[in-house]
Amino acid sequence: MRYLCVAPISHGAGSMVVPTLVQGGRVMLLRSFSVDGVIAAIQRHDCNVTWMVPTMLYALLDSGRTGEVDWSRFHTLVYSGAPTSPSRIRQALTLLGPVLLQSDGQTEAPNDILMLGRDDHARLDDAALASAGRPSPLIRVALLDDQGREVADGERGEICVRGPLVMSGYHHKPDETAAALVGDWLHTGDVAYKGADGLFHIVDRKKDMIISGGFNVYPNEVEDVVCALPQVAAAAVIGLPDAKWGEMVVADVQLKPGQQLDAEAVVQAVRQAKGAVATPKRVEFIAALPQTALGKIDKKALRAPLGAGGPGRELKGPPCKPLMPTSAVPSSTRPGWRRTNPSPNCTPNAPRARWPMPG
Repeated sequence: MRYLCVAPISHGAGSMVVPTLVQGGRVMLLRSFSVDGVIAAIQRHDCNVTWMVPTMLYALLDSGRTGEVDWSRFHTLVYSGAPTSPSRIRQALTLLGPVLLQSDGQTEAPNDILMLGRDDHARLDDAALASAGRPSPLIRVALLDDQGREVADGERGEICVRGPLVMSGYHHKPDETAAALVGDWLHTGDVAYKGADGLFHIVDRKKDMIISGGFNVYPNEVEDVVCALPQVAAAAVIGLPDAKWGEMVVADVQLKPGQQLDAEAVVQAVRQAKGAVATPKRVEFIAALPQTALGKIDKKALRAPLGAGGPGRELKGPPCKPLMPTSAVPSSTRPGWRRTNPSPNCTPNAPRARWPMPG
């Protein structure tokens, strides 16, 4: 086993370091992720196992360089850390072959809650590829409602786990420990349902759920629809405080290089797949979605500037594309972003009309 570690070892990628060394394998560490670095390391060291968050996998798929690696010699590419679009998983299977394995876990129950194995990826349809897999044999998983009762198959509940891998508590944080371990279950904060086939489908984080017009909207479900559009590289759906809806559904979209897409196409795709409630009230095209140090899409960075003005806050200009990082922006626009290549009808200093407002 020759493991290529492309992310900080303080995260999920690091959980594979010791097992690899115990088996007499080798570990290659990259200082930071880049497609060039990954390709070069695989070629030079004949690496056959790696771990990536979805944004890393997407970058690899969009690079046009996957053909430079003999993937038949590669054993496993583990992806984890954030929801992954089924259309992108299918693309990876086409380009890389049957090497994918999905692992779902968290620090409190390290990387062993749910798994979707290589064989599963090879035989499942796209709907099943949207799942997080089945429980690890090392842990017990239940879906509980807010009263701590197990929900029926097909109904949504919070993923709660028990087992020898679960933490005993947070260091010197008794209140946080008590909140996380209610009823002797570790409450993960993930909302999911279990299908008749036994596969668990994670809907979203409880804290990321949007309540719009009194209805629950799960961003991950909307993101899957947007990411299925062939022009889209990645998407993040967040809630923005709004006087009418309580929270407005906002879709931030990153396009693949050289691609074009208008907001109406995004709106119509979501409306057709998920209905009017989940349809974005505004679509923003962003050159590169902000990421955390671990490579996950940073929704906190997206939310903070959007919500800073309170309910009903409007940005300057109509929904032009794309947005790029900058250090000099007007205080009335999103901190850290500026618009470039505006559409012909874009008036940068005109009040923005929200795009569009169904219902």
